[in-house]
Amino acid sequence: MLLPIAAIFLVLRFGALANAHYIFNRFMFNDTITKPWEYVRNITEGLAADSGLADQYMPYYDVSDANIRCGRGGATSGPGTKTATVHAGSTVGFAIGRSADEARGEPYLIYHNGPGMAYLSLSTSPHLSLDAYDGSGPWFKIAYFGPKNDTNWLTRDQPGMNFSIPLTTPPGKYLLRIEHMYVRSAFNTTQFYVECAQIEVVGPGGGEPGPLVRFPGAYDLRDRGIWVSDDVYNWPEKGLDEYKPPGPPVWTG
Repeated sequence: MLLPIAAIFLVLRFGALANAHYIFNRFMFNDTITKPWEYVRNITEGLAADSGLADQYMPYYDVSDANIRCGRGGATSGPGTKTATVHAGSTVGFAIGRSADEARGEPYLIYHNGPGMAYLSLSTSPHLSLDAYDGSGPWFKIAYFGPKNDTNWLTRDQPGMNFSIPLTTPPGKYLLRIEHMYVRSAFNTTQFYVECAQIEVVGPGGGEPGPLVRFPGAYDLRDRGIWVSDDVYNWPEKGLDEYKPPGPPVWTG
């Protein structure tokens, strides 16, 4: 059953905390939250380096691999995934649909400290269906959720992230990539929670999105927004006003 975004967020926001890994497998558009994996490409099981546990909700670590585009296996799992028709200027988003802390039941919240981002990539194969596009083309950033203040993140304890599709986004079929990063101080331990939804943007167009980047290639493990220099395990607990996210600036249209 589809439920209003506002109602879901009101219910989830004041529920109990979930303190583990998670996946963003429910897409939000037209004021509804859809079923898990209905419009979001499915991902495969993974291993958590810090726990030895294997499941879908485990994070990803390798920014040099093609799986950083849409999560493990997500670049090629398009067949069977629905494509949402989205009007430029409207609000969309992603909600958490599973957590490693499932014994507590729902709601599932973003428990880890770090920023969130959203990107779009226009299908480079317009003659093919969107589910055949692997995300190897250029991407541009359309949303960023950074620090709320010097000691807290905007994403912390939230059930997902919602944002607007820029009004002048050129019409077409896109992969919409959501990403949450659990930033860590040890090299190559920052966790990436990444999924992609399939959407078709309709609207007036007229914009020229950019800067354009590609995944892999947009990030470097030595980026100061990924490998943070602090010996505090749950970095950062303070100094967030100085944080600079990886990747390009947000294109607002």
